[in-house]
Amino acid sequence: MFDFISFDFASTAYAAAPPAAGTQGNSLYSLFYNLFPLLMIFVVLYFAVFLPQQKRTKIHREMLDSLKKGDKVKTDGGIHGSIQKITDSEIELEISPKVVITLDRQRVADRL
Repeated sequence: MFDFISFDFASTAYAAAPPAAGTQGNSLYSLFYNLFPLLMIFVVLYFAVFLPQQKRTKIHREMLDSLKKGDKVKTDGGIHGSIQKITDSEIELEISPKVVITLDRQRVADRL
């Protein structure tokens, strides 16, 4: 009925058999050969993701440290205003005449 399908289990079993004793070669070399792709993935991720993120975080921290009263800023929620009072953890932002809101200092996204 299934004449067109040939099952050659002998060659499959031979291919899956472990190598003979003494033919494995240098185990340190094989360990490096197997871990090299994983190591390269981590290197690429470091340079493509982690390093730029650390740079952006450093620039944002420096901007937050240099804020002072009267600076015009934009929050991460898109609110624009000028700083009326600033402390270590909070700022008071005037968004229109006589309308002042208090927010965390970390919520400032950019200086205008």
